[in-house]
Amino acid sequence: MRRIPKSGLVRFQGGRSALPVSAGAVVASVVLVPVAQANGINPWIAVFLAALFSDMWFFPYQSGVSMQAVASGMTAGMDGRRYTAYNLCMNAARVALAFLSIPWWKWLQIQ
Repeated sequence: MRRIPKSGLVRFQGGRSALPVSAGAVVASVVLVPVAQANGINPWIAVFLAALFSDMWFFPYQSGVSMQAVASGMTAGMDGRRYTAYNLCMNAARVALAFLSIPWWKWLQIQ
């Protein structure tokens, strides 16, 4: 089975930084479904991963929720460094979850 290159996640995140979350997820799904099918991967997995990774952000200005909190003044009592560190941990957990779910997808015979 051929795999999608790891650079695909980097390219997806590069495009994601310029698009809102919902538009980024739709664009990623439209692009990744044919690529997944060509590589023998179930389209459901491609859409699931696009949705999982579409909410990733590395800087607070990339998150609509974070920007709304800043604009409404709800971040006055928040430690920004801890918030960003927590988000980076969640990003790593999303990537780990994607890799750890591969055996489960194989067990379900949907890969």
